[in-house]
Amino acid sequence: MALLEPVELSCQVLVIGGGLAASCAARVANSVCPDVLVVSKGRYGRSGSSPRRVSAFAHQDAGPPFRGNPSVMLDTWVMDILETGQLINDQHVVDLVTEDANDHFSWSEWFGFAGRAREPVRDGQGGRRRPLRFTAPGHSFARMSPFEDPLSGLYDGNREALEIWGGRVTENVMITRLLTAGGRVVGAAGFDVQSGQPYRISAGSTILCAGGADLLYHPRRGEGQTSGDALALAYQAGAPLSNMEFVQFNLYPAGPDGKPTPHNDDLLYLAMGGTLLNSKRDRFMLDAELLLDQVRLELAPPANLVSEVFRQQSLGLGPVHSPAGEIPSDHNGLPYLRSLAELPEWQEKGIDWTIGVDRLLGGLKVDYRCFSPLPGLWANGESATGACGADCLPGYGEAFTASGGSVSGAMAARAAVHFKPWADFPKEQALEEERKLEQFGSPGASIDIAELQETEDEFRTMAWRDLGIWRNEDGLRQAQQQFTTRGQGLAQRRAASVDDHRHKRELENIALTGSLIAAGALARQETRGQHRREDYPNRDDRVWLKEFLLTAGPSGPAIAEQPISLPRYKSRHVAAFENTRVKFPR
Repeated sequence: MALLEPVELSCQVLVIGGGLAASCAARVANSVCPDVLVVSKGRYGRSGSSPRRVSAFAHQDAGPPFRGNPSVMLDTWVMDILETGQLINDQHVVDLVTEDANDHFSWSEWFGFAGRAREPVRDGQGGRRRPLRFTAPGHSFARMSPFEDPLSGLYDGNREALEIWGGRVTENVMITRLLTAGGRVVGAAGFDVQSGQPYRISAGSTILCAGGADLLYHPRRGEGQTSGDALALAYQAGAPLSNMEFVQFNLYPAGPDGKPTPHNDDLLYLAMGGTLLNSKRDRFMLDAELLLDQVRLELAPPANLVSEVFRQQSLGLGPVHSPAGEIPSDHNGLPYLRSLAELPEWQEKGIDWTIGVDRLLGGLKVDYRCFSPLPGLWANGESATGACGADCLPGYGEAFTASGGSVSGAMAARAAVHFKPWADFPKEQALEEERKLEQFGSPGASIDIAELQETEDEFRTMAWRDLGIWRNEDGLRQAQQQFTTRGQGLAQRRAASVDDHRHKRELENIALTGSLIAAGALARQETRGQHRREDYPNRDDRVWLKEFLLTAGPSGPAIAEQPISLPRYKSRHVAAFENTRVKFPR
C-alpha cells in the first residue's frame, strides 16, 4: 500500500480517548485554554467502557450543617474507600475525589443532563426533591445514586460545552505511540482506522484517557471495548505503571447464555436489598470466611463478594441465585436496573449470577494532580491508578473519573500556555510508526481476521486460567512467558488491511497488558483485595503495604518497590474522623 500523506495537527492540549474520562478532561481543559484536541479511536462520547458499564455513581453531601453526623460526613466515605482499597490508595487522590466529585455531576445537571435520580414527590409535599440514594456493597451509608438519564446525555453536555469553547474532536484515529523529546511527551502518532492515513500531532500537554483492557477478559461487546491502548502507550514511552496485579472482578447478572450481561447493575440490585443463595438455597454470606462479612452480608466489599461466590461455585454449589420477588414492584430504584430489564421475566424467575471483570485497577502512576512522572503527560479514568487501591468501592470509580477529569484538564491546560507547536517534534519517531502502515497489500503471508480472532480467544482463555480470581506462581510465570512471546510474534506479522492492522495492534497491547499483570502479581506475594494468591493466602501489612512500579526495561519490565507510609499519606479526613466523638441516641 502506498503510504498516504500524514495529517499534521497541533494543539495546546491533546486528549486521547472518547469515553467519560476524556470528555470530562476535555471540557475543563477547554475552559482554561482555547486550543484543545480530542482524538478518539471510536465515536467520541460513545466509545470506551463507560457507556456500557456506568449506571450510577457515589457522592456524599457535606458541610457545616452536617458536621458530626457520621452518615453524611466525607470522613466516613474516605474510611470506606480506604478499607475497601485495603490501604493501597493514594490518600491525597481520595481526598480530592470525595471533596470534588459532587460538584462536577452538579455542573452536568446545570448543563441539561438529568443526572442523579430523585426521590418521588410525596402527596401534599412540595419543595426540592432529594437525590435517590442506596447503600451499595462496601458503603457504610447510602451514597449510590443511579443516573436518571442514559450516560449519553452527559457526553452530549460535555461535547456541547467543548464546541462552545472552540474545542476540536477527531474520531476514528488510533494513537499508537506517544512521541517524546528530551524526556518529555510532545505529541503522538497514529492512523485513521478506516483509511489508514497517518496522523502526526504536536501537543504542549497530553492527557491519556483511553481506558483499560476489557478485551483481555471479555469478548467484544460493540464499540464500548477497551484494549490496553493507554497502558501500552504509557509503558512504551517510559512512564511507570502501578497496581497492575489488581483486576476488578465483579458479580454480573447472567444472560440466557450464562455470560455476563453488558451492564453490571448487580451492585445496585444488592443495594436495594437483594440476597445471594447457593444451589441449596442457603444464604451463604451468613457463613462467610470473614466475621465482618457475616455482618455485612451482601453489602460486603466487591472483592469479598466475588471470593465467596467463587467459593460456592468451587464447592459445586452454583449457580448463585437471587430469588424472585425480593424487590417490590413499587420500589423507587426498580426503573434503574436497566440491564435486568433485558432479561426475560427476571422478577418472576429471579437472577443467576456469574463473575466478570469490571475494570483493571492498575494503570499509569499519577499524583493528586493526575500528573505522571513523565513530563508532559497526565492521565485520568481507567488509564490512571491510585484512587481505588486493591478494590474499587462501587460508584467511586465514576466519581474519580469526573473529578480527575477536572483536575487533569485544568493542570494540563495551564502547563501548555507557552507551547510552541512543532518546536521539538521528533519526526523520526512518527516515521517509524508510519512505516508499519506500508505493509498493507505487500506480497507474502499476512495475518488474517480468522487468525486474529483465534488469537484473541486464546488470550482470553489464558487470562482466565492464569490471571483469574485465584492465582499461583506457576500459572503466573506461564502467563508472563506466553503473553510476552505471543506479543512479540504479533509485532513481527503484517496485516492485510487497515482493519486487520488495528486489530493486530490491539492484540499486541492486550498481550503486553497480560504480561504486566502477571509481573505485578508475581511481585506481590500475599492476598489483598482483588489480588488472590493460592500460595500466599494471607494479607500482611507489615511487609506488603507497598506498590510496585513497572517501567520498560531492555529485557522486560523493571520493578521498583514504593512503600506506602501511612503517616506520610494520612488523609486529613481520616485524622478528623479519629478525633470526632459522636453520641448516638440510645
